[in-house]
Amino acid sequence: MEQKSPFCWIELAAPDADVAKKFYGDLFGWTTSEMPMGGGHTYTMWHLAGEEKPFGGLLPLQIIHEMAPGVPAHWAQIMAVNDVEGFLNKIVSHGGHVLRPPFDIPGVGRLAVVTDDGGAMFQLLQPSEPSPPPKSPVVWYEIFHPSQDAAVHFYGSVFGFDFSEMDMGDDNVYKMLKMPGEEKAFGGIVQLNPETMPGVPPTWAQYVGVDSVDDVCSRLPEYEGTVMVPAFDIPGVGRTALIADPFGAPFYIYESSSALA
Repeated sequence: MEQKSPFCWIELAAPDADVAKKFYGDLFGWTTSEMPMGGGHTYTMWHLAGEEKPFGGLLPLQIIHEMAPGVPAHWAQIMAVNDVEGFLNKIVSHGGHVLRPPFDIPGVGRLAVVTDDGGAMFQLLQPSEPSPPPKSPVVWYEIFHPSQDAAVHFYGSVFGFDFSEMDMGDDNVYKMLKMPGEEKAFGGIVQLNPETMPGVPPTWAQYVGVDSVDDVCSRLPEYEGTVMVPAFDIPGVGRTALIADPFGAPFYIYESSSALA
């Protein structure tokens, strides 16, 4: 499932790089490279096997705890933009919030941490120099939002995304997000329901493509991972499960049976 996506990077915040590298390396075949950070920290970058260009990173959770103690291990999604300050103004004017104002990362770009109008966190990166997006294991992104219609308004107004719909039956319509002018969707919108999804906060989620969801789930205990939502089929689309790494950082795995459009 190849599609154009606004996301240019994904980042795991975790307390132990060695455990993370073993989990994701053994389970998915990802490789790593490293670069020094300030304060004696090391930033680890994720690569698909055989790919020189990284698709994501591993940030020591301790760095986040210096600013926000108690934040759990998690995956973050980073969206490429051409003007961070300009998009921040749009985000705020449409009900979003700035959690961390823009700051410069030498040789990388200008980064800010924000939430949408429903409270889901994501990041914006204005790259120092434009470059083609890396090959990524993520095949789908999903926003969990208190209101599907409000999410359409926010992301359509701020980022200019287009939308399409998929009939899921039982009067349930799944709205999908597309880059402007693109035919193929890169993600979808799930409306949070307090009755069926108690305790689930507004959030962005990512789906890692795999050959067999059931095989990955069966191997998780070996690597101290957890199945949070057992594998289930999405008719006409594929099979998926929600899992967590040894630190409790959740993400979906996805096995395709057809292309979403």
